[in-house]
Parts: sequence; C-alpha cells; structure tokens
Amino acid sequence: LAALRPLTPHVMLVGRASDRPAPPGVAVHDDSMPDCGPLGGIITALEVAPTDRVLVLACDLPFVTTHFLSALANLEPSADALVPRDEEGRYAICAVFHRRVAPALRVATVSGTRKLQDALGHLTVTEVPRAVLTTWDGDGRLLLNLNTPQDYRAAEHVASAGAGA
Repeated sequence: LAALRPLTPHVMLVGRASDRPAPPGVAVHDDSMPDCGPLGGIITALEVAPTDRVLVLACDLPFVTTHFLSALANLEPSADALVPRDEEGRYAICAVFHRRVAPALRVATVSGTRKLQDALGHLTVTEVPRAVLTTWDGDGRLLLNLNTPQDYRAAEHVASAGAGA
C-alpha cells in the first residue's frame, strides 16, 4: 500500500471482502472468480477499476517501490499487458493490464485456463526485460515474492542487510 498510494487514489484489494477489514482509503471487492487464483482476481480488478489501465500488484512483494511502479505504469501506455521478466520468468503479479483484456481473460478462464502464465498467451504482452529492470533493481530483490515461511525469513535477512548498508 505504501508503494501504491502515491500513484493513485484508486487502490483496491480483491478477495473476499468479509475476510478482512479494508485499510483506510482502500476498496475491497469480492473476487468474481474465487476459484481461479490470481487470474480471477486480476479479471475482477479489470472489470471494476475506474481507469483503463490497472496496475496489478500481489500483496507478497515487500521490496517493490513507488519509483519502479510509476515507471512501469508509464513504459508502454498502449500495451495490453506490460509484464516484467527475468531469468525466472514473467511477473504478471506485478504488471500493468489494460481493461480491454478482461473479456479475453474471462473467456480463457471459463474455457479452463487457470494459470496466469497460460492466460497471458491470449494477450499481446510487452515484456520488461531484466536488463531494463536493473534500472530500478540493482540488488535483484525488487520482485522477490514471499510464498513460504522460508521466503519470509530470507526477506527479513535481505531487509536487515540492506538497512545496515
């Protein structure tokens, strides 16, 4: 939230609104496709967003910065999807999507697509390569996401090492 708030007044969370209280100034929307993982959440966000372009950000990216998100949002204004990529793959959980792709993503999902990476195949994706990412990510931690307790502990270590630098 700290990275997003300086960029837009339209910050939202997608999930089950009854599961969590909304932070001040944040709208919470029920996921319209709750059994579809991140893909369903992105479709919901695209369908309810008040803007044509939607910056999608997973909640488990502790090192993402406002500076990077601002640059990402302004790289390719006409792209269907603008997605960072490094040697590990695409980061569609930290990307910019145009609202016009919501119907294509919904059709793909209704047809059985559940993986976000597979759904990207239905779009014209502009990738932000690692070489460009290094402008904002010199230490390689910008898109580090936390999926396990071990990831969390590693991130704490990275953060404390960075704080002492």
